[in-house]
Amino acid sequence: MNEATMLVAGALAFVITHLVMSHMLRSQLITILGNIGYQIAYSLISLATLGLAVYGYRGVPAEAPLWDAPYWASVVCAFLMFFASVLFIGSQLKNPALPMPNARDLALKEPHGVFKITRHPMMWSFAIWGSAHILVKPTMANIWLMGSIVILAILGSLGQDKRKEREMDGSWQHWQSKTSFVPFGKGLVTPGSGILLVGIAFWMIASWAHHGLGYAMVPPWTNLWGVGAP
Repeated sequence: MNEATMLVAGALAFVITHLVMSHMLRSQLITILGNIGYQIAYSLISLATLGLAVYGYRGVPAEAPLWDAPYWASVVCAFLMFFASVLFIGSQLKNPALPMPNARDLALKEPHGVFKITRHPMMWSFAIWGSAHILVKPTMANIWLMGSIVILAILGSLGQDKRKEREMDGSWQHWQSKTSFVPFGKGLVTPGSGILLVGIAFWMIASWAHHGLGYAMVPPWTNLWGVGAP
């Protein structure tokens, strides 16, 4: 199996196994494996399939992009990554979609923080992250890898709504009525200054680490107008 085949096989397996294990066969697998066994199996399969895709991606020979990404694309990417960072940080706080004992109670409350923007902030952070990286590096290999993350995030969010409707009785329907699937579907809102500040810090650290890990230096650590790195 060559690297390109590994990438495609891993990306497809990553999406399909997630959807099957998270939605189609979730209850059956939990019955057979138990909650802890299910979580272990889910994590191992996720790591294995994503690892195969990443391994194939790293081995694919250099290829020409499908279009030339102008410098402004990196600026747009930086702002998208900032937005994704804020959503991801905010998604960790009192999220009724996460498996916690008080999930039903949280879903019956008024939306707070990033949940005023979307009820799926973590999933949208992954979708925006993947889309931003396709924008600045539009090669077939990158589209396969990042596209699998984008597709899984969107389809996973849709599937999560259906599953939570079944599992959480009327509390999730209440949460859906108060929140939006698409970001800003309920209007322009802010998540609060605290989440914004932590999101900015996370975004700047992640952007700095991007270059430290051997990838391109990106805004805000480069001049936003393309003059050069500070």
